[in-house]
Amino acid sequence: MIEQWDYYKEQQGIELANRWRDAVADTVKSLLVFTERGARCRLPNKRLRRLRWIPVPHFPYRVFYLFDPDSRALLVVHLLHNKRDIADLLMEAVSEMDEDVSDPMKGEPGK
Repeated sequence: MIEQWDYYKEQQGIELANRWRDAVADTVKSLLVFTERGARCRLPNKRLRRLRWIPVPHFPYRVFYLFDPDSRALLVVHLLHNKRDIADLLMEAVSEMDEDVSDPMKGEPGK
C-alpha cells in the first residue's frame, strides 16, 4: 500500500495519493460494518473460494479478505490491482499463511 501511495504521489501528486489511501481505508472500514458485502472469489482453486473481494471505489484495485463468522475475525489477505495475475498472487499469499497456521482465521498451528 505504501509503494502505491508513493507511486501516486510521484506521478500525480499528494492529493491523489491521499485520496487513494483514504479510499482503501474506507473500503476496509466498511467491511467492519457489513463483513459479507464483498463478492466471493470464483477462482478454480478450492483453497481460494473462502476469499471475498470488494473493489476500491474510483481506483482499479480490489481488497481480498477472509471473514470467520464464528469469531467475527476479518483478515485482509491482499490489495491487488485489477490487471495483476490475481489467482497466482492469492495462491502465493495463502501458501505463505499456511506456513504459519493451518487455518489463518483460527490461529491453529500448522500441520
